[in-house]
Amino acid sequence: MQPEVGRSYSRSEALALFSANGRSPAFWGGQLVIARDALVFLATLGPGDTAPHFPTPSHFQFRPIKKYTKAADVEWMPKPLANNHRIGRSMHLFANQEPKELYLYLGQLVGGFNYCGGSDYRQQVANFTLDPRLSRDLWLRFGGYPAWKVSVNHRDVLLDMGDEEGFEKYLEEVGSKPDSHLVLTRYEGDSLRLLTNSRQGYLCYEFAGGYRSSRNPKYPEDIERVALFRCTCGICLEMPLCYAIPKSRAVNALAAYFRTGQLSESIEWRAE
Repeated sequence: MQPEVGRSYSRSEALALFSANGRSPAFWGGQLVIARDALVFLATLGPGDTAPHFPTPSHFQFRPIKKYTKAADVEWMPKPLANNHRIGRSMHLFANQEPKELYLYLGQLVGGFNYCGGSDYRQQVANFTLDPRLSRDLWLRFGGYPAWKVSVNHRDVLLDMGDEEGFEKYLEEVGSKPDSHLVLTRYEGDSLRLLTNSRQGYLCYEFAGGYRSSRNPKYPEDIERVALFRCTCGICLEMPLCYAIPKSRAVNALAAYFRTGQLSESIEWRAE
C-alpha cells in the first residue's frame, strides 16, 4: 500500500506501509528508517540553519539537530543511504513541525542528492529533490516566503510583491559597490541572477526548462576576451564579453523583473 500525499500518519502507521518496525535500522535519531524496499524519512522541520527544512518548494535539506552517538547513528551519512544510488530503493518523506505531531506524507525524494560536512554536525547537510513539489499552502505553512526572496551579496531578505521601495535600497547597494551579486527567487522556482563589476553586468535566468543569459550583440559568441565578476564570497567568474552588458542596463532589467515578473524585452537573451 502506497502512502497518500497530503495525508497524516502516526509514526507506526507510516512505517507499517513499508513493513518496517521498531527493529528496522534507524539513523539520525530515528528520522531515517531503513525498510526492506524503501528509505523512510520521518523528519521534524525547523529553522533552516539548524534543522531539516525546505530551501525551495522542491528542495528538501536534512540537517542533524545534534550529534548522534547511539550505535545505529555512528555514521554521519548512513551507508544504506550513501549506497542507494546503486540499490535503487524508493525514498519517502514524512514531516511534522513538532515531535509529537502526526507526520504529513509529502512525496518521494527523487534524483541525485549531495551532502557535505565533517565531524561537526552543525556543518552537515544532505540535499534531496521532492516530488511533487510542495503546494503553495504547505510552502507557506513550513515558513516559505510569500513573494520574493532577495539574496544580495549572500544576505537573504524577503519582500512582498510590489515592494519596489524596499527593493530599491538593494539595487542602490549593487550600483554603489564595485562588485556585487544579487538573486531574485520566487515560489514558482525560477530565479534571476545578477553579477556586476564597476562597469558591466551579467544576468542569468534559471527556470524548470533551462536557463537564459544576457547577450551583448556587440561581440561574437566565439570571442576570447572576458569580463571579470568577483563575488563577495571570493569567487571570480570569467564571462565572455558576448554575455556582459552595461551595468545600468543589467540593473534596470533586474528592476523590471521584480516589478513585472517577466524578463525585460530590452535585453537580448540567449537560451541554453
